Amino acid sequence: MDVPGGDTWQAFLAYGALFQPWLESRASVRTEPLCSADVAPLRVLTQRYGTSTSLAWILERSRPSEEVRAYSNLALLYGRTKAERQMQGLERLVHAMNRAGVTPLLLKGSAARVGGIYPDPGFRLMADIDLIVPPEHLASCVAAAEAAGFAIVAKPPGAEAGHALQQYSDEFALLLEVHHQLTRIYERENFPAEMLFEAAHLAEFRGGHVLLPDWSHHAALTILHAVAWDRSRHMALVPIKALLDLAALKASDAPVSWSAVAQLLERAGERSSLIHVETLFRALFGTALTEIDISPARQKRILRFYALGAAYPILHHVGLAVTEVRRRLIRARRQPARLLQLLNPGFYWRMARTTRKALDSKTALH
Repeated sequence: MDVPGGDTWQAFLAYGALFQPWLESRASVRTEPLCSADVAPLRVLTQRYGTSTSLAWILERSRPSEEVRAYSNLALLYGRTKAERQMQGLERLVHAMNRAGVTPLLLKGSAARVGGIYPDPGFRLMADIDLIVPPEHLASCVAAAEAAGFAIVAKPPGAEAGHALQQYSDEFALLLEVHHQLTRIYERENFPAEMLFEAAHLAEFRGGHVLLPDWSHHAALTILHAVAWDRSRHMALVPIKALLDLAALKASDAPVSWSAVAQLLERAGERSSLIHVETLFRALFGTALTEIDISPARQKRILRFYALGAAYPILHHVGLAVTEVRRRLIRARRQPARLLQLLNPGFYWRMARTTRKALDSKTALH
């Protein structure tokens, strides 16, 4: 599909094209080795989006030149070393929680890592550990994590309560997010935690025990997290980490019903999120994720939107600012007690501060 875009968008397409042979279970058809000039824009892109180790892994399979191979070997060594350190932190957490009578259900990257979804330990580095426990186990889970060296992260004065309790280990340089429910922004629960627990399966991990999600649920959560909860579709921000996670899941032997993934998202009211991810997946990797039907005209509009965001990163921050303002207004409308805030000048001062932060180019987006 012909979609005009700047250098960053073209780098996205070139990056995705490297993964196509892997997803199609075939060898690379390249006749010439990849040289440094070919890889340079991809290195800039992946450093910006935090996926350098995934690039290094796929370069190993794409006929790299000696210079490029030296880079990919070093990047993968870093990725594998850091991944093992993260796994050591998770191992300590799991043993501490098991001793407290808690078997945590792993989410996102930690589930994919322990469940063998990634093709290499260094393929994707976890930004943090996400897990969920029943509400009645939350206190013992947090206490166990503290005993394992994960201190509770204090929130700044006046900060709103987050969607998860955060704890951090200096030893492992690792953030832990402990959930007891899954809630979208705007406080609408569209993926009940009970459904996750009912379909989860027990797995052994380094002498301890964890719960792993049903992989169809995992795929749906990956899409929800990147597109709805992280608001990438409002910021014209390509959710490349989520797309790589979905690619790894599709290429793995994990039992996934992609039609069930589509149905889960439809029932959750997130058809639009599915359409955005499906369109990007097809554009980057040249293959479909689900069989959902999307008109060529709509696909083109969506891709132009992300190509524009790739060319003009300020749009990411404008989109973030708009969603932050919308979130505050919706929360005030849905919770009558909050309507009184509209009469308080401090409400508008906090909204202005939130907007200013969102528009700051130094604010992290992913």
